[in-house]
Amino acid sequence: MTGEAAPKVPSSYVSSVLEPLKKHLLQEKETEGDGKEQGGGCVWLAEGVVARVCTRYIASTRELLQVVAKTEAILSRLKKNKKQQTAAAAAAAAAATKGGSTSTKLNMSDADKIRLQLRLDIGAFASQARVLLGRKCRLKELDELEQLMTNKGNNKE
Repeated sequence: MTGEAAPKVPSSYVSSVLEPLKKHLLQEKETEGDGKEQGGGCVWLAEGVVARVCTRYIASTRELLQVVAKTEAILSRLKKNKKQQTAAAAAAAAAATKGGSTSTKLNMSDADKIRLQLRLDIGAFASQARVLLGRKCRLKELDELEQLMTNKGNNKE
């Protein structure tokens, strides 16, 4: 993402994650005709699928956040070492930060862009899942996925 603008929309894959389940539920509803399956029989299937997808999504997100945090730490150490080794570079860096360059202040780090993209993706997925399951449905895995990106401590694992 280096040099790229901050993300503003969810990744394109997010809209297709639950598509097979949506098609199956629609097909079942058309087959049954009376809608009983959607009201009870297929709800367990939808909840089960969404719960499993959320569990995998949580694991992948945590792993990605760990990699981002490690990479960020390594880059920070390299930057610190480079500043210590080159007095001229340190002076230039200090001058740049003291100057209050607005472009530096407005730029997001790549790690922050990744976290923002995850929040957008998770928000879009959760919204689609809640529509599919019914807004009143509370699925602990879905709640955990949403909390993963809202907890301040988890944003920089």
